[in-house]
Amino acid sequence: MTTAILWVFIYSSQMGLVNSLLEFIGKEEWARSWLGTKTTALPALAVPLIWAGIGLFMLMLMGAIGNIPASLYEAASWMGRGNGNSLRQLRFRSYGRR
Repeated sequence: MTTAILWVFIYSSQMGLVNSLLEFIGKEEWARSWLGTKTTALPALAVPLIWAGIGLFMLMLMGAIGNIPASLYEAASWMGRGNGNSLRQLRFRSYGRR
């Protein structure tokens, strides 16, 4: 609920942050009612939905990276795969293993 209220104030046509920033940079003609028109309502709703979901995704990603055993990194370095690309490939391949 708090997220919805926050984004309503950001998109407000009178005192919203988006329209205020557009007026500040000199693009007053771009200011509009972001949630009030058919062409801008769906993209305006997609932004907070993505913003709200990215935190959970990052939490799961960091948990997966933290669960990769150190022995896999050590084995990769012994095999000569110590550069960043090989370690990145090791991380991505290790996510699905249990």
